[in-house]
Amino acid sequence: MRLTRLIAPLILLASVVTSVGAIAQEVGQDVVGGAAGPDRSDHVRVNLVAEHTSVQPGGAVLAGLRLRLDPGWHVYWKNPGDAGMEVSIEWEASEDVTPGEIRWPAPHRFVLPGPIVSFGYEDDVLLLVPVRVAKTAKKHVTLRGRVTWLVCKDLCIDGSQQVEITLPVSTSKPEPHDPCATLFAASRAALPMPVVPGTLSASRSTGHVSLEVGRLGAPERADLEWDFFEDSEALVTSAAPSVEGSTLRLKHAARGSAPDRLRGVVVWSYPGRRRAFVVDVPAPRARDEQRSGD
Repeated sequence: MRLTRLIAPLILLASVVTSVGAIAQEVGQDVVGGAAGPDRSDHVRVNLVAEHTSVQPGGAVLAGLRLRLDPGWHVYWKNPGDAGMEVSIEWEASEDVTPGEIRWPAPHRFVLPGPIVSFGYEDDVLLLVPVRVAKTAKKHVTLRGRVTWLVCKDLCIDGSQQVEITLPVSTSKPEPHDPCATLFAASRAALPMPVVPGTLSASRSTGHVSLEVGRLGAPERADLEWDFFEDSEALVTSAAPSVEGSTLRLKHAARGSAPDRLRGVVVWSYPGRRRAFVVDVPAPRARDEQRSGD
């Protein structure tokens, strides 16, 4: 679990909330071909689901951590922004299953008074987790872990809950779990897509970082919006980018040392459509600044 600059007012607000409702009851039942839970915590319901109803020995299955939030509440991306704590899972060791890293859908931007800018999700989000199944797996496998989160609106409440899902082991081809098909399709569509090398470029100058994005398939629309979310808040601040043609200007973070690459997610959107792309490019000093420093 990683804490990122929890702003003092948020900590104060969170501290006055009773912890009885913040910590959900543990889910102990096994569910075959479906999901464990969901259990109800303050303003969020959390449970595990699977894309298929069974697994094969030596195969793989895509699991999903589903969080359903009350209106107006949000949880956090892997880089929470100015304040917050990302959703995390501590998996229980198992000889039968090996979960991978969370595949994060592109986040959204939330601006609270201050202003405090955070990155995360609202409404209903599915965090995908690829899972490998051991060749020696027999009868059933269980994926089990403890989820930790911070859910915020006008105040913040921390939560923790045990989640699990049990699936039968079969040599037959796994069948899709139809009730979850739409969930998994939507989460896949929200994943940042890789781009052809050379499509994006970045440079640094005093006070800002420029990200040249081209079009990335974006249509010419008056209501088209661009945004950028850095993976680890190392090079730029959480401030929204300014857009000049095909260039996003990002505010440089005032830190003693900074990486020489820009990593994150760039997003274009308009009402009814949103697409995200992986950013991982060098961010050298602009040529004019290189010359002035020689």
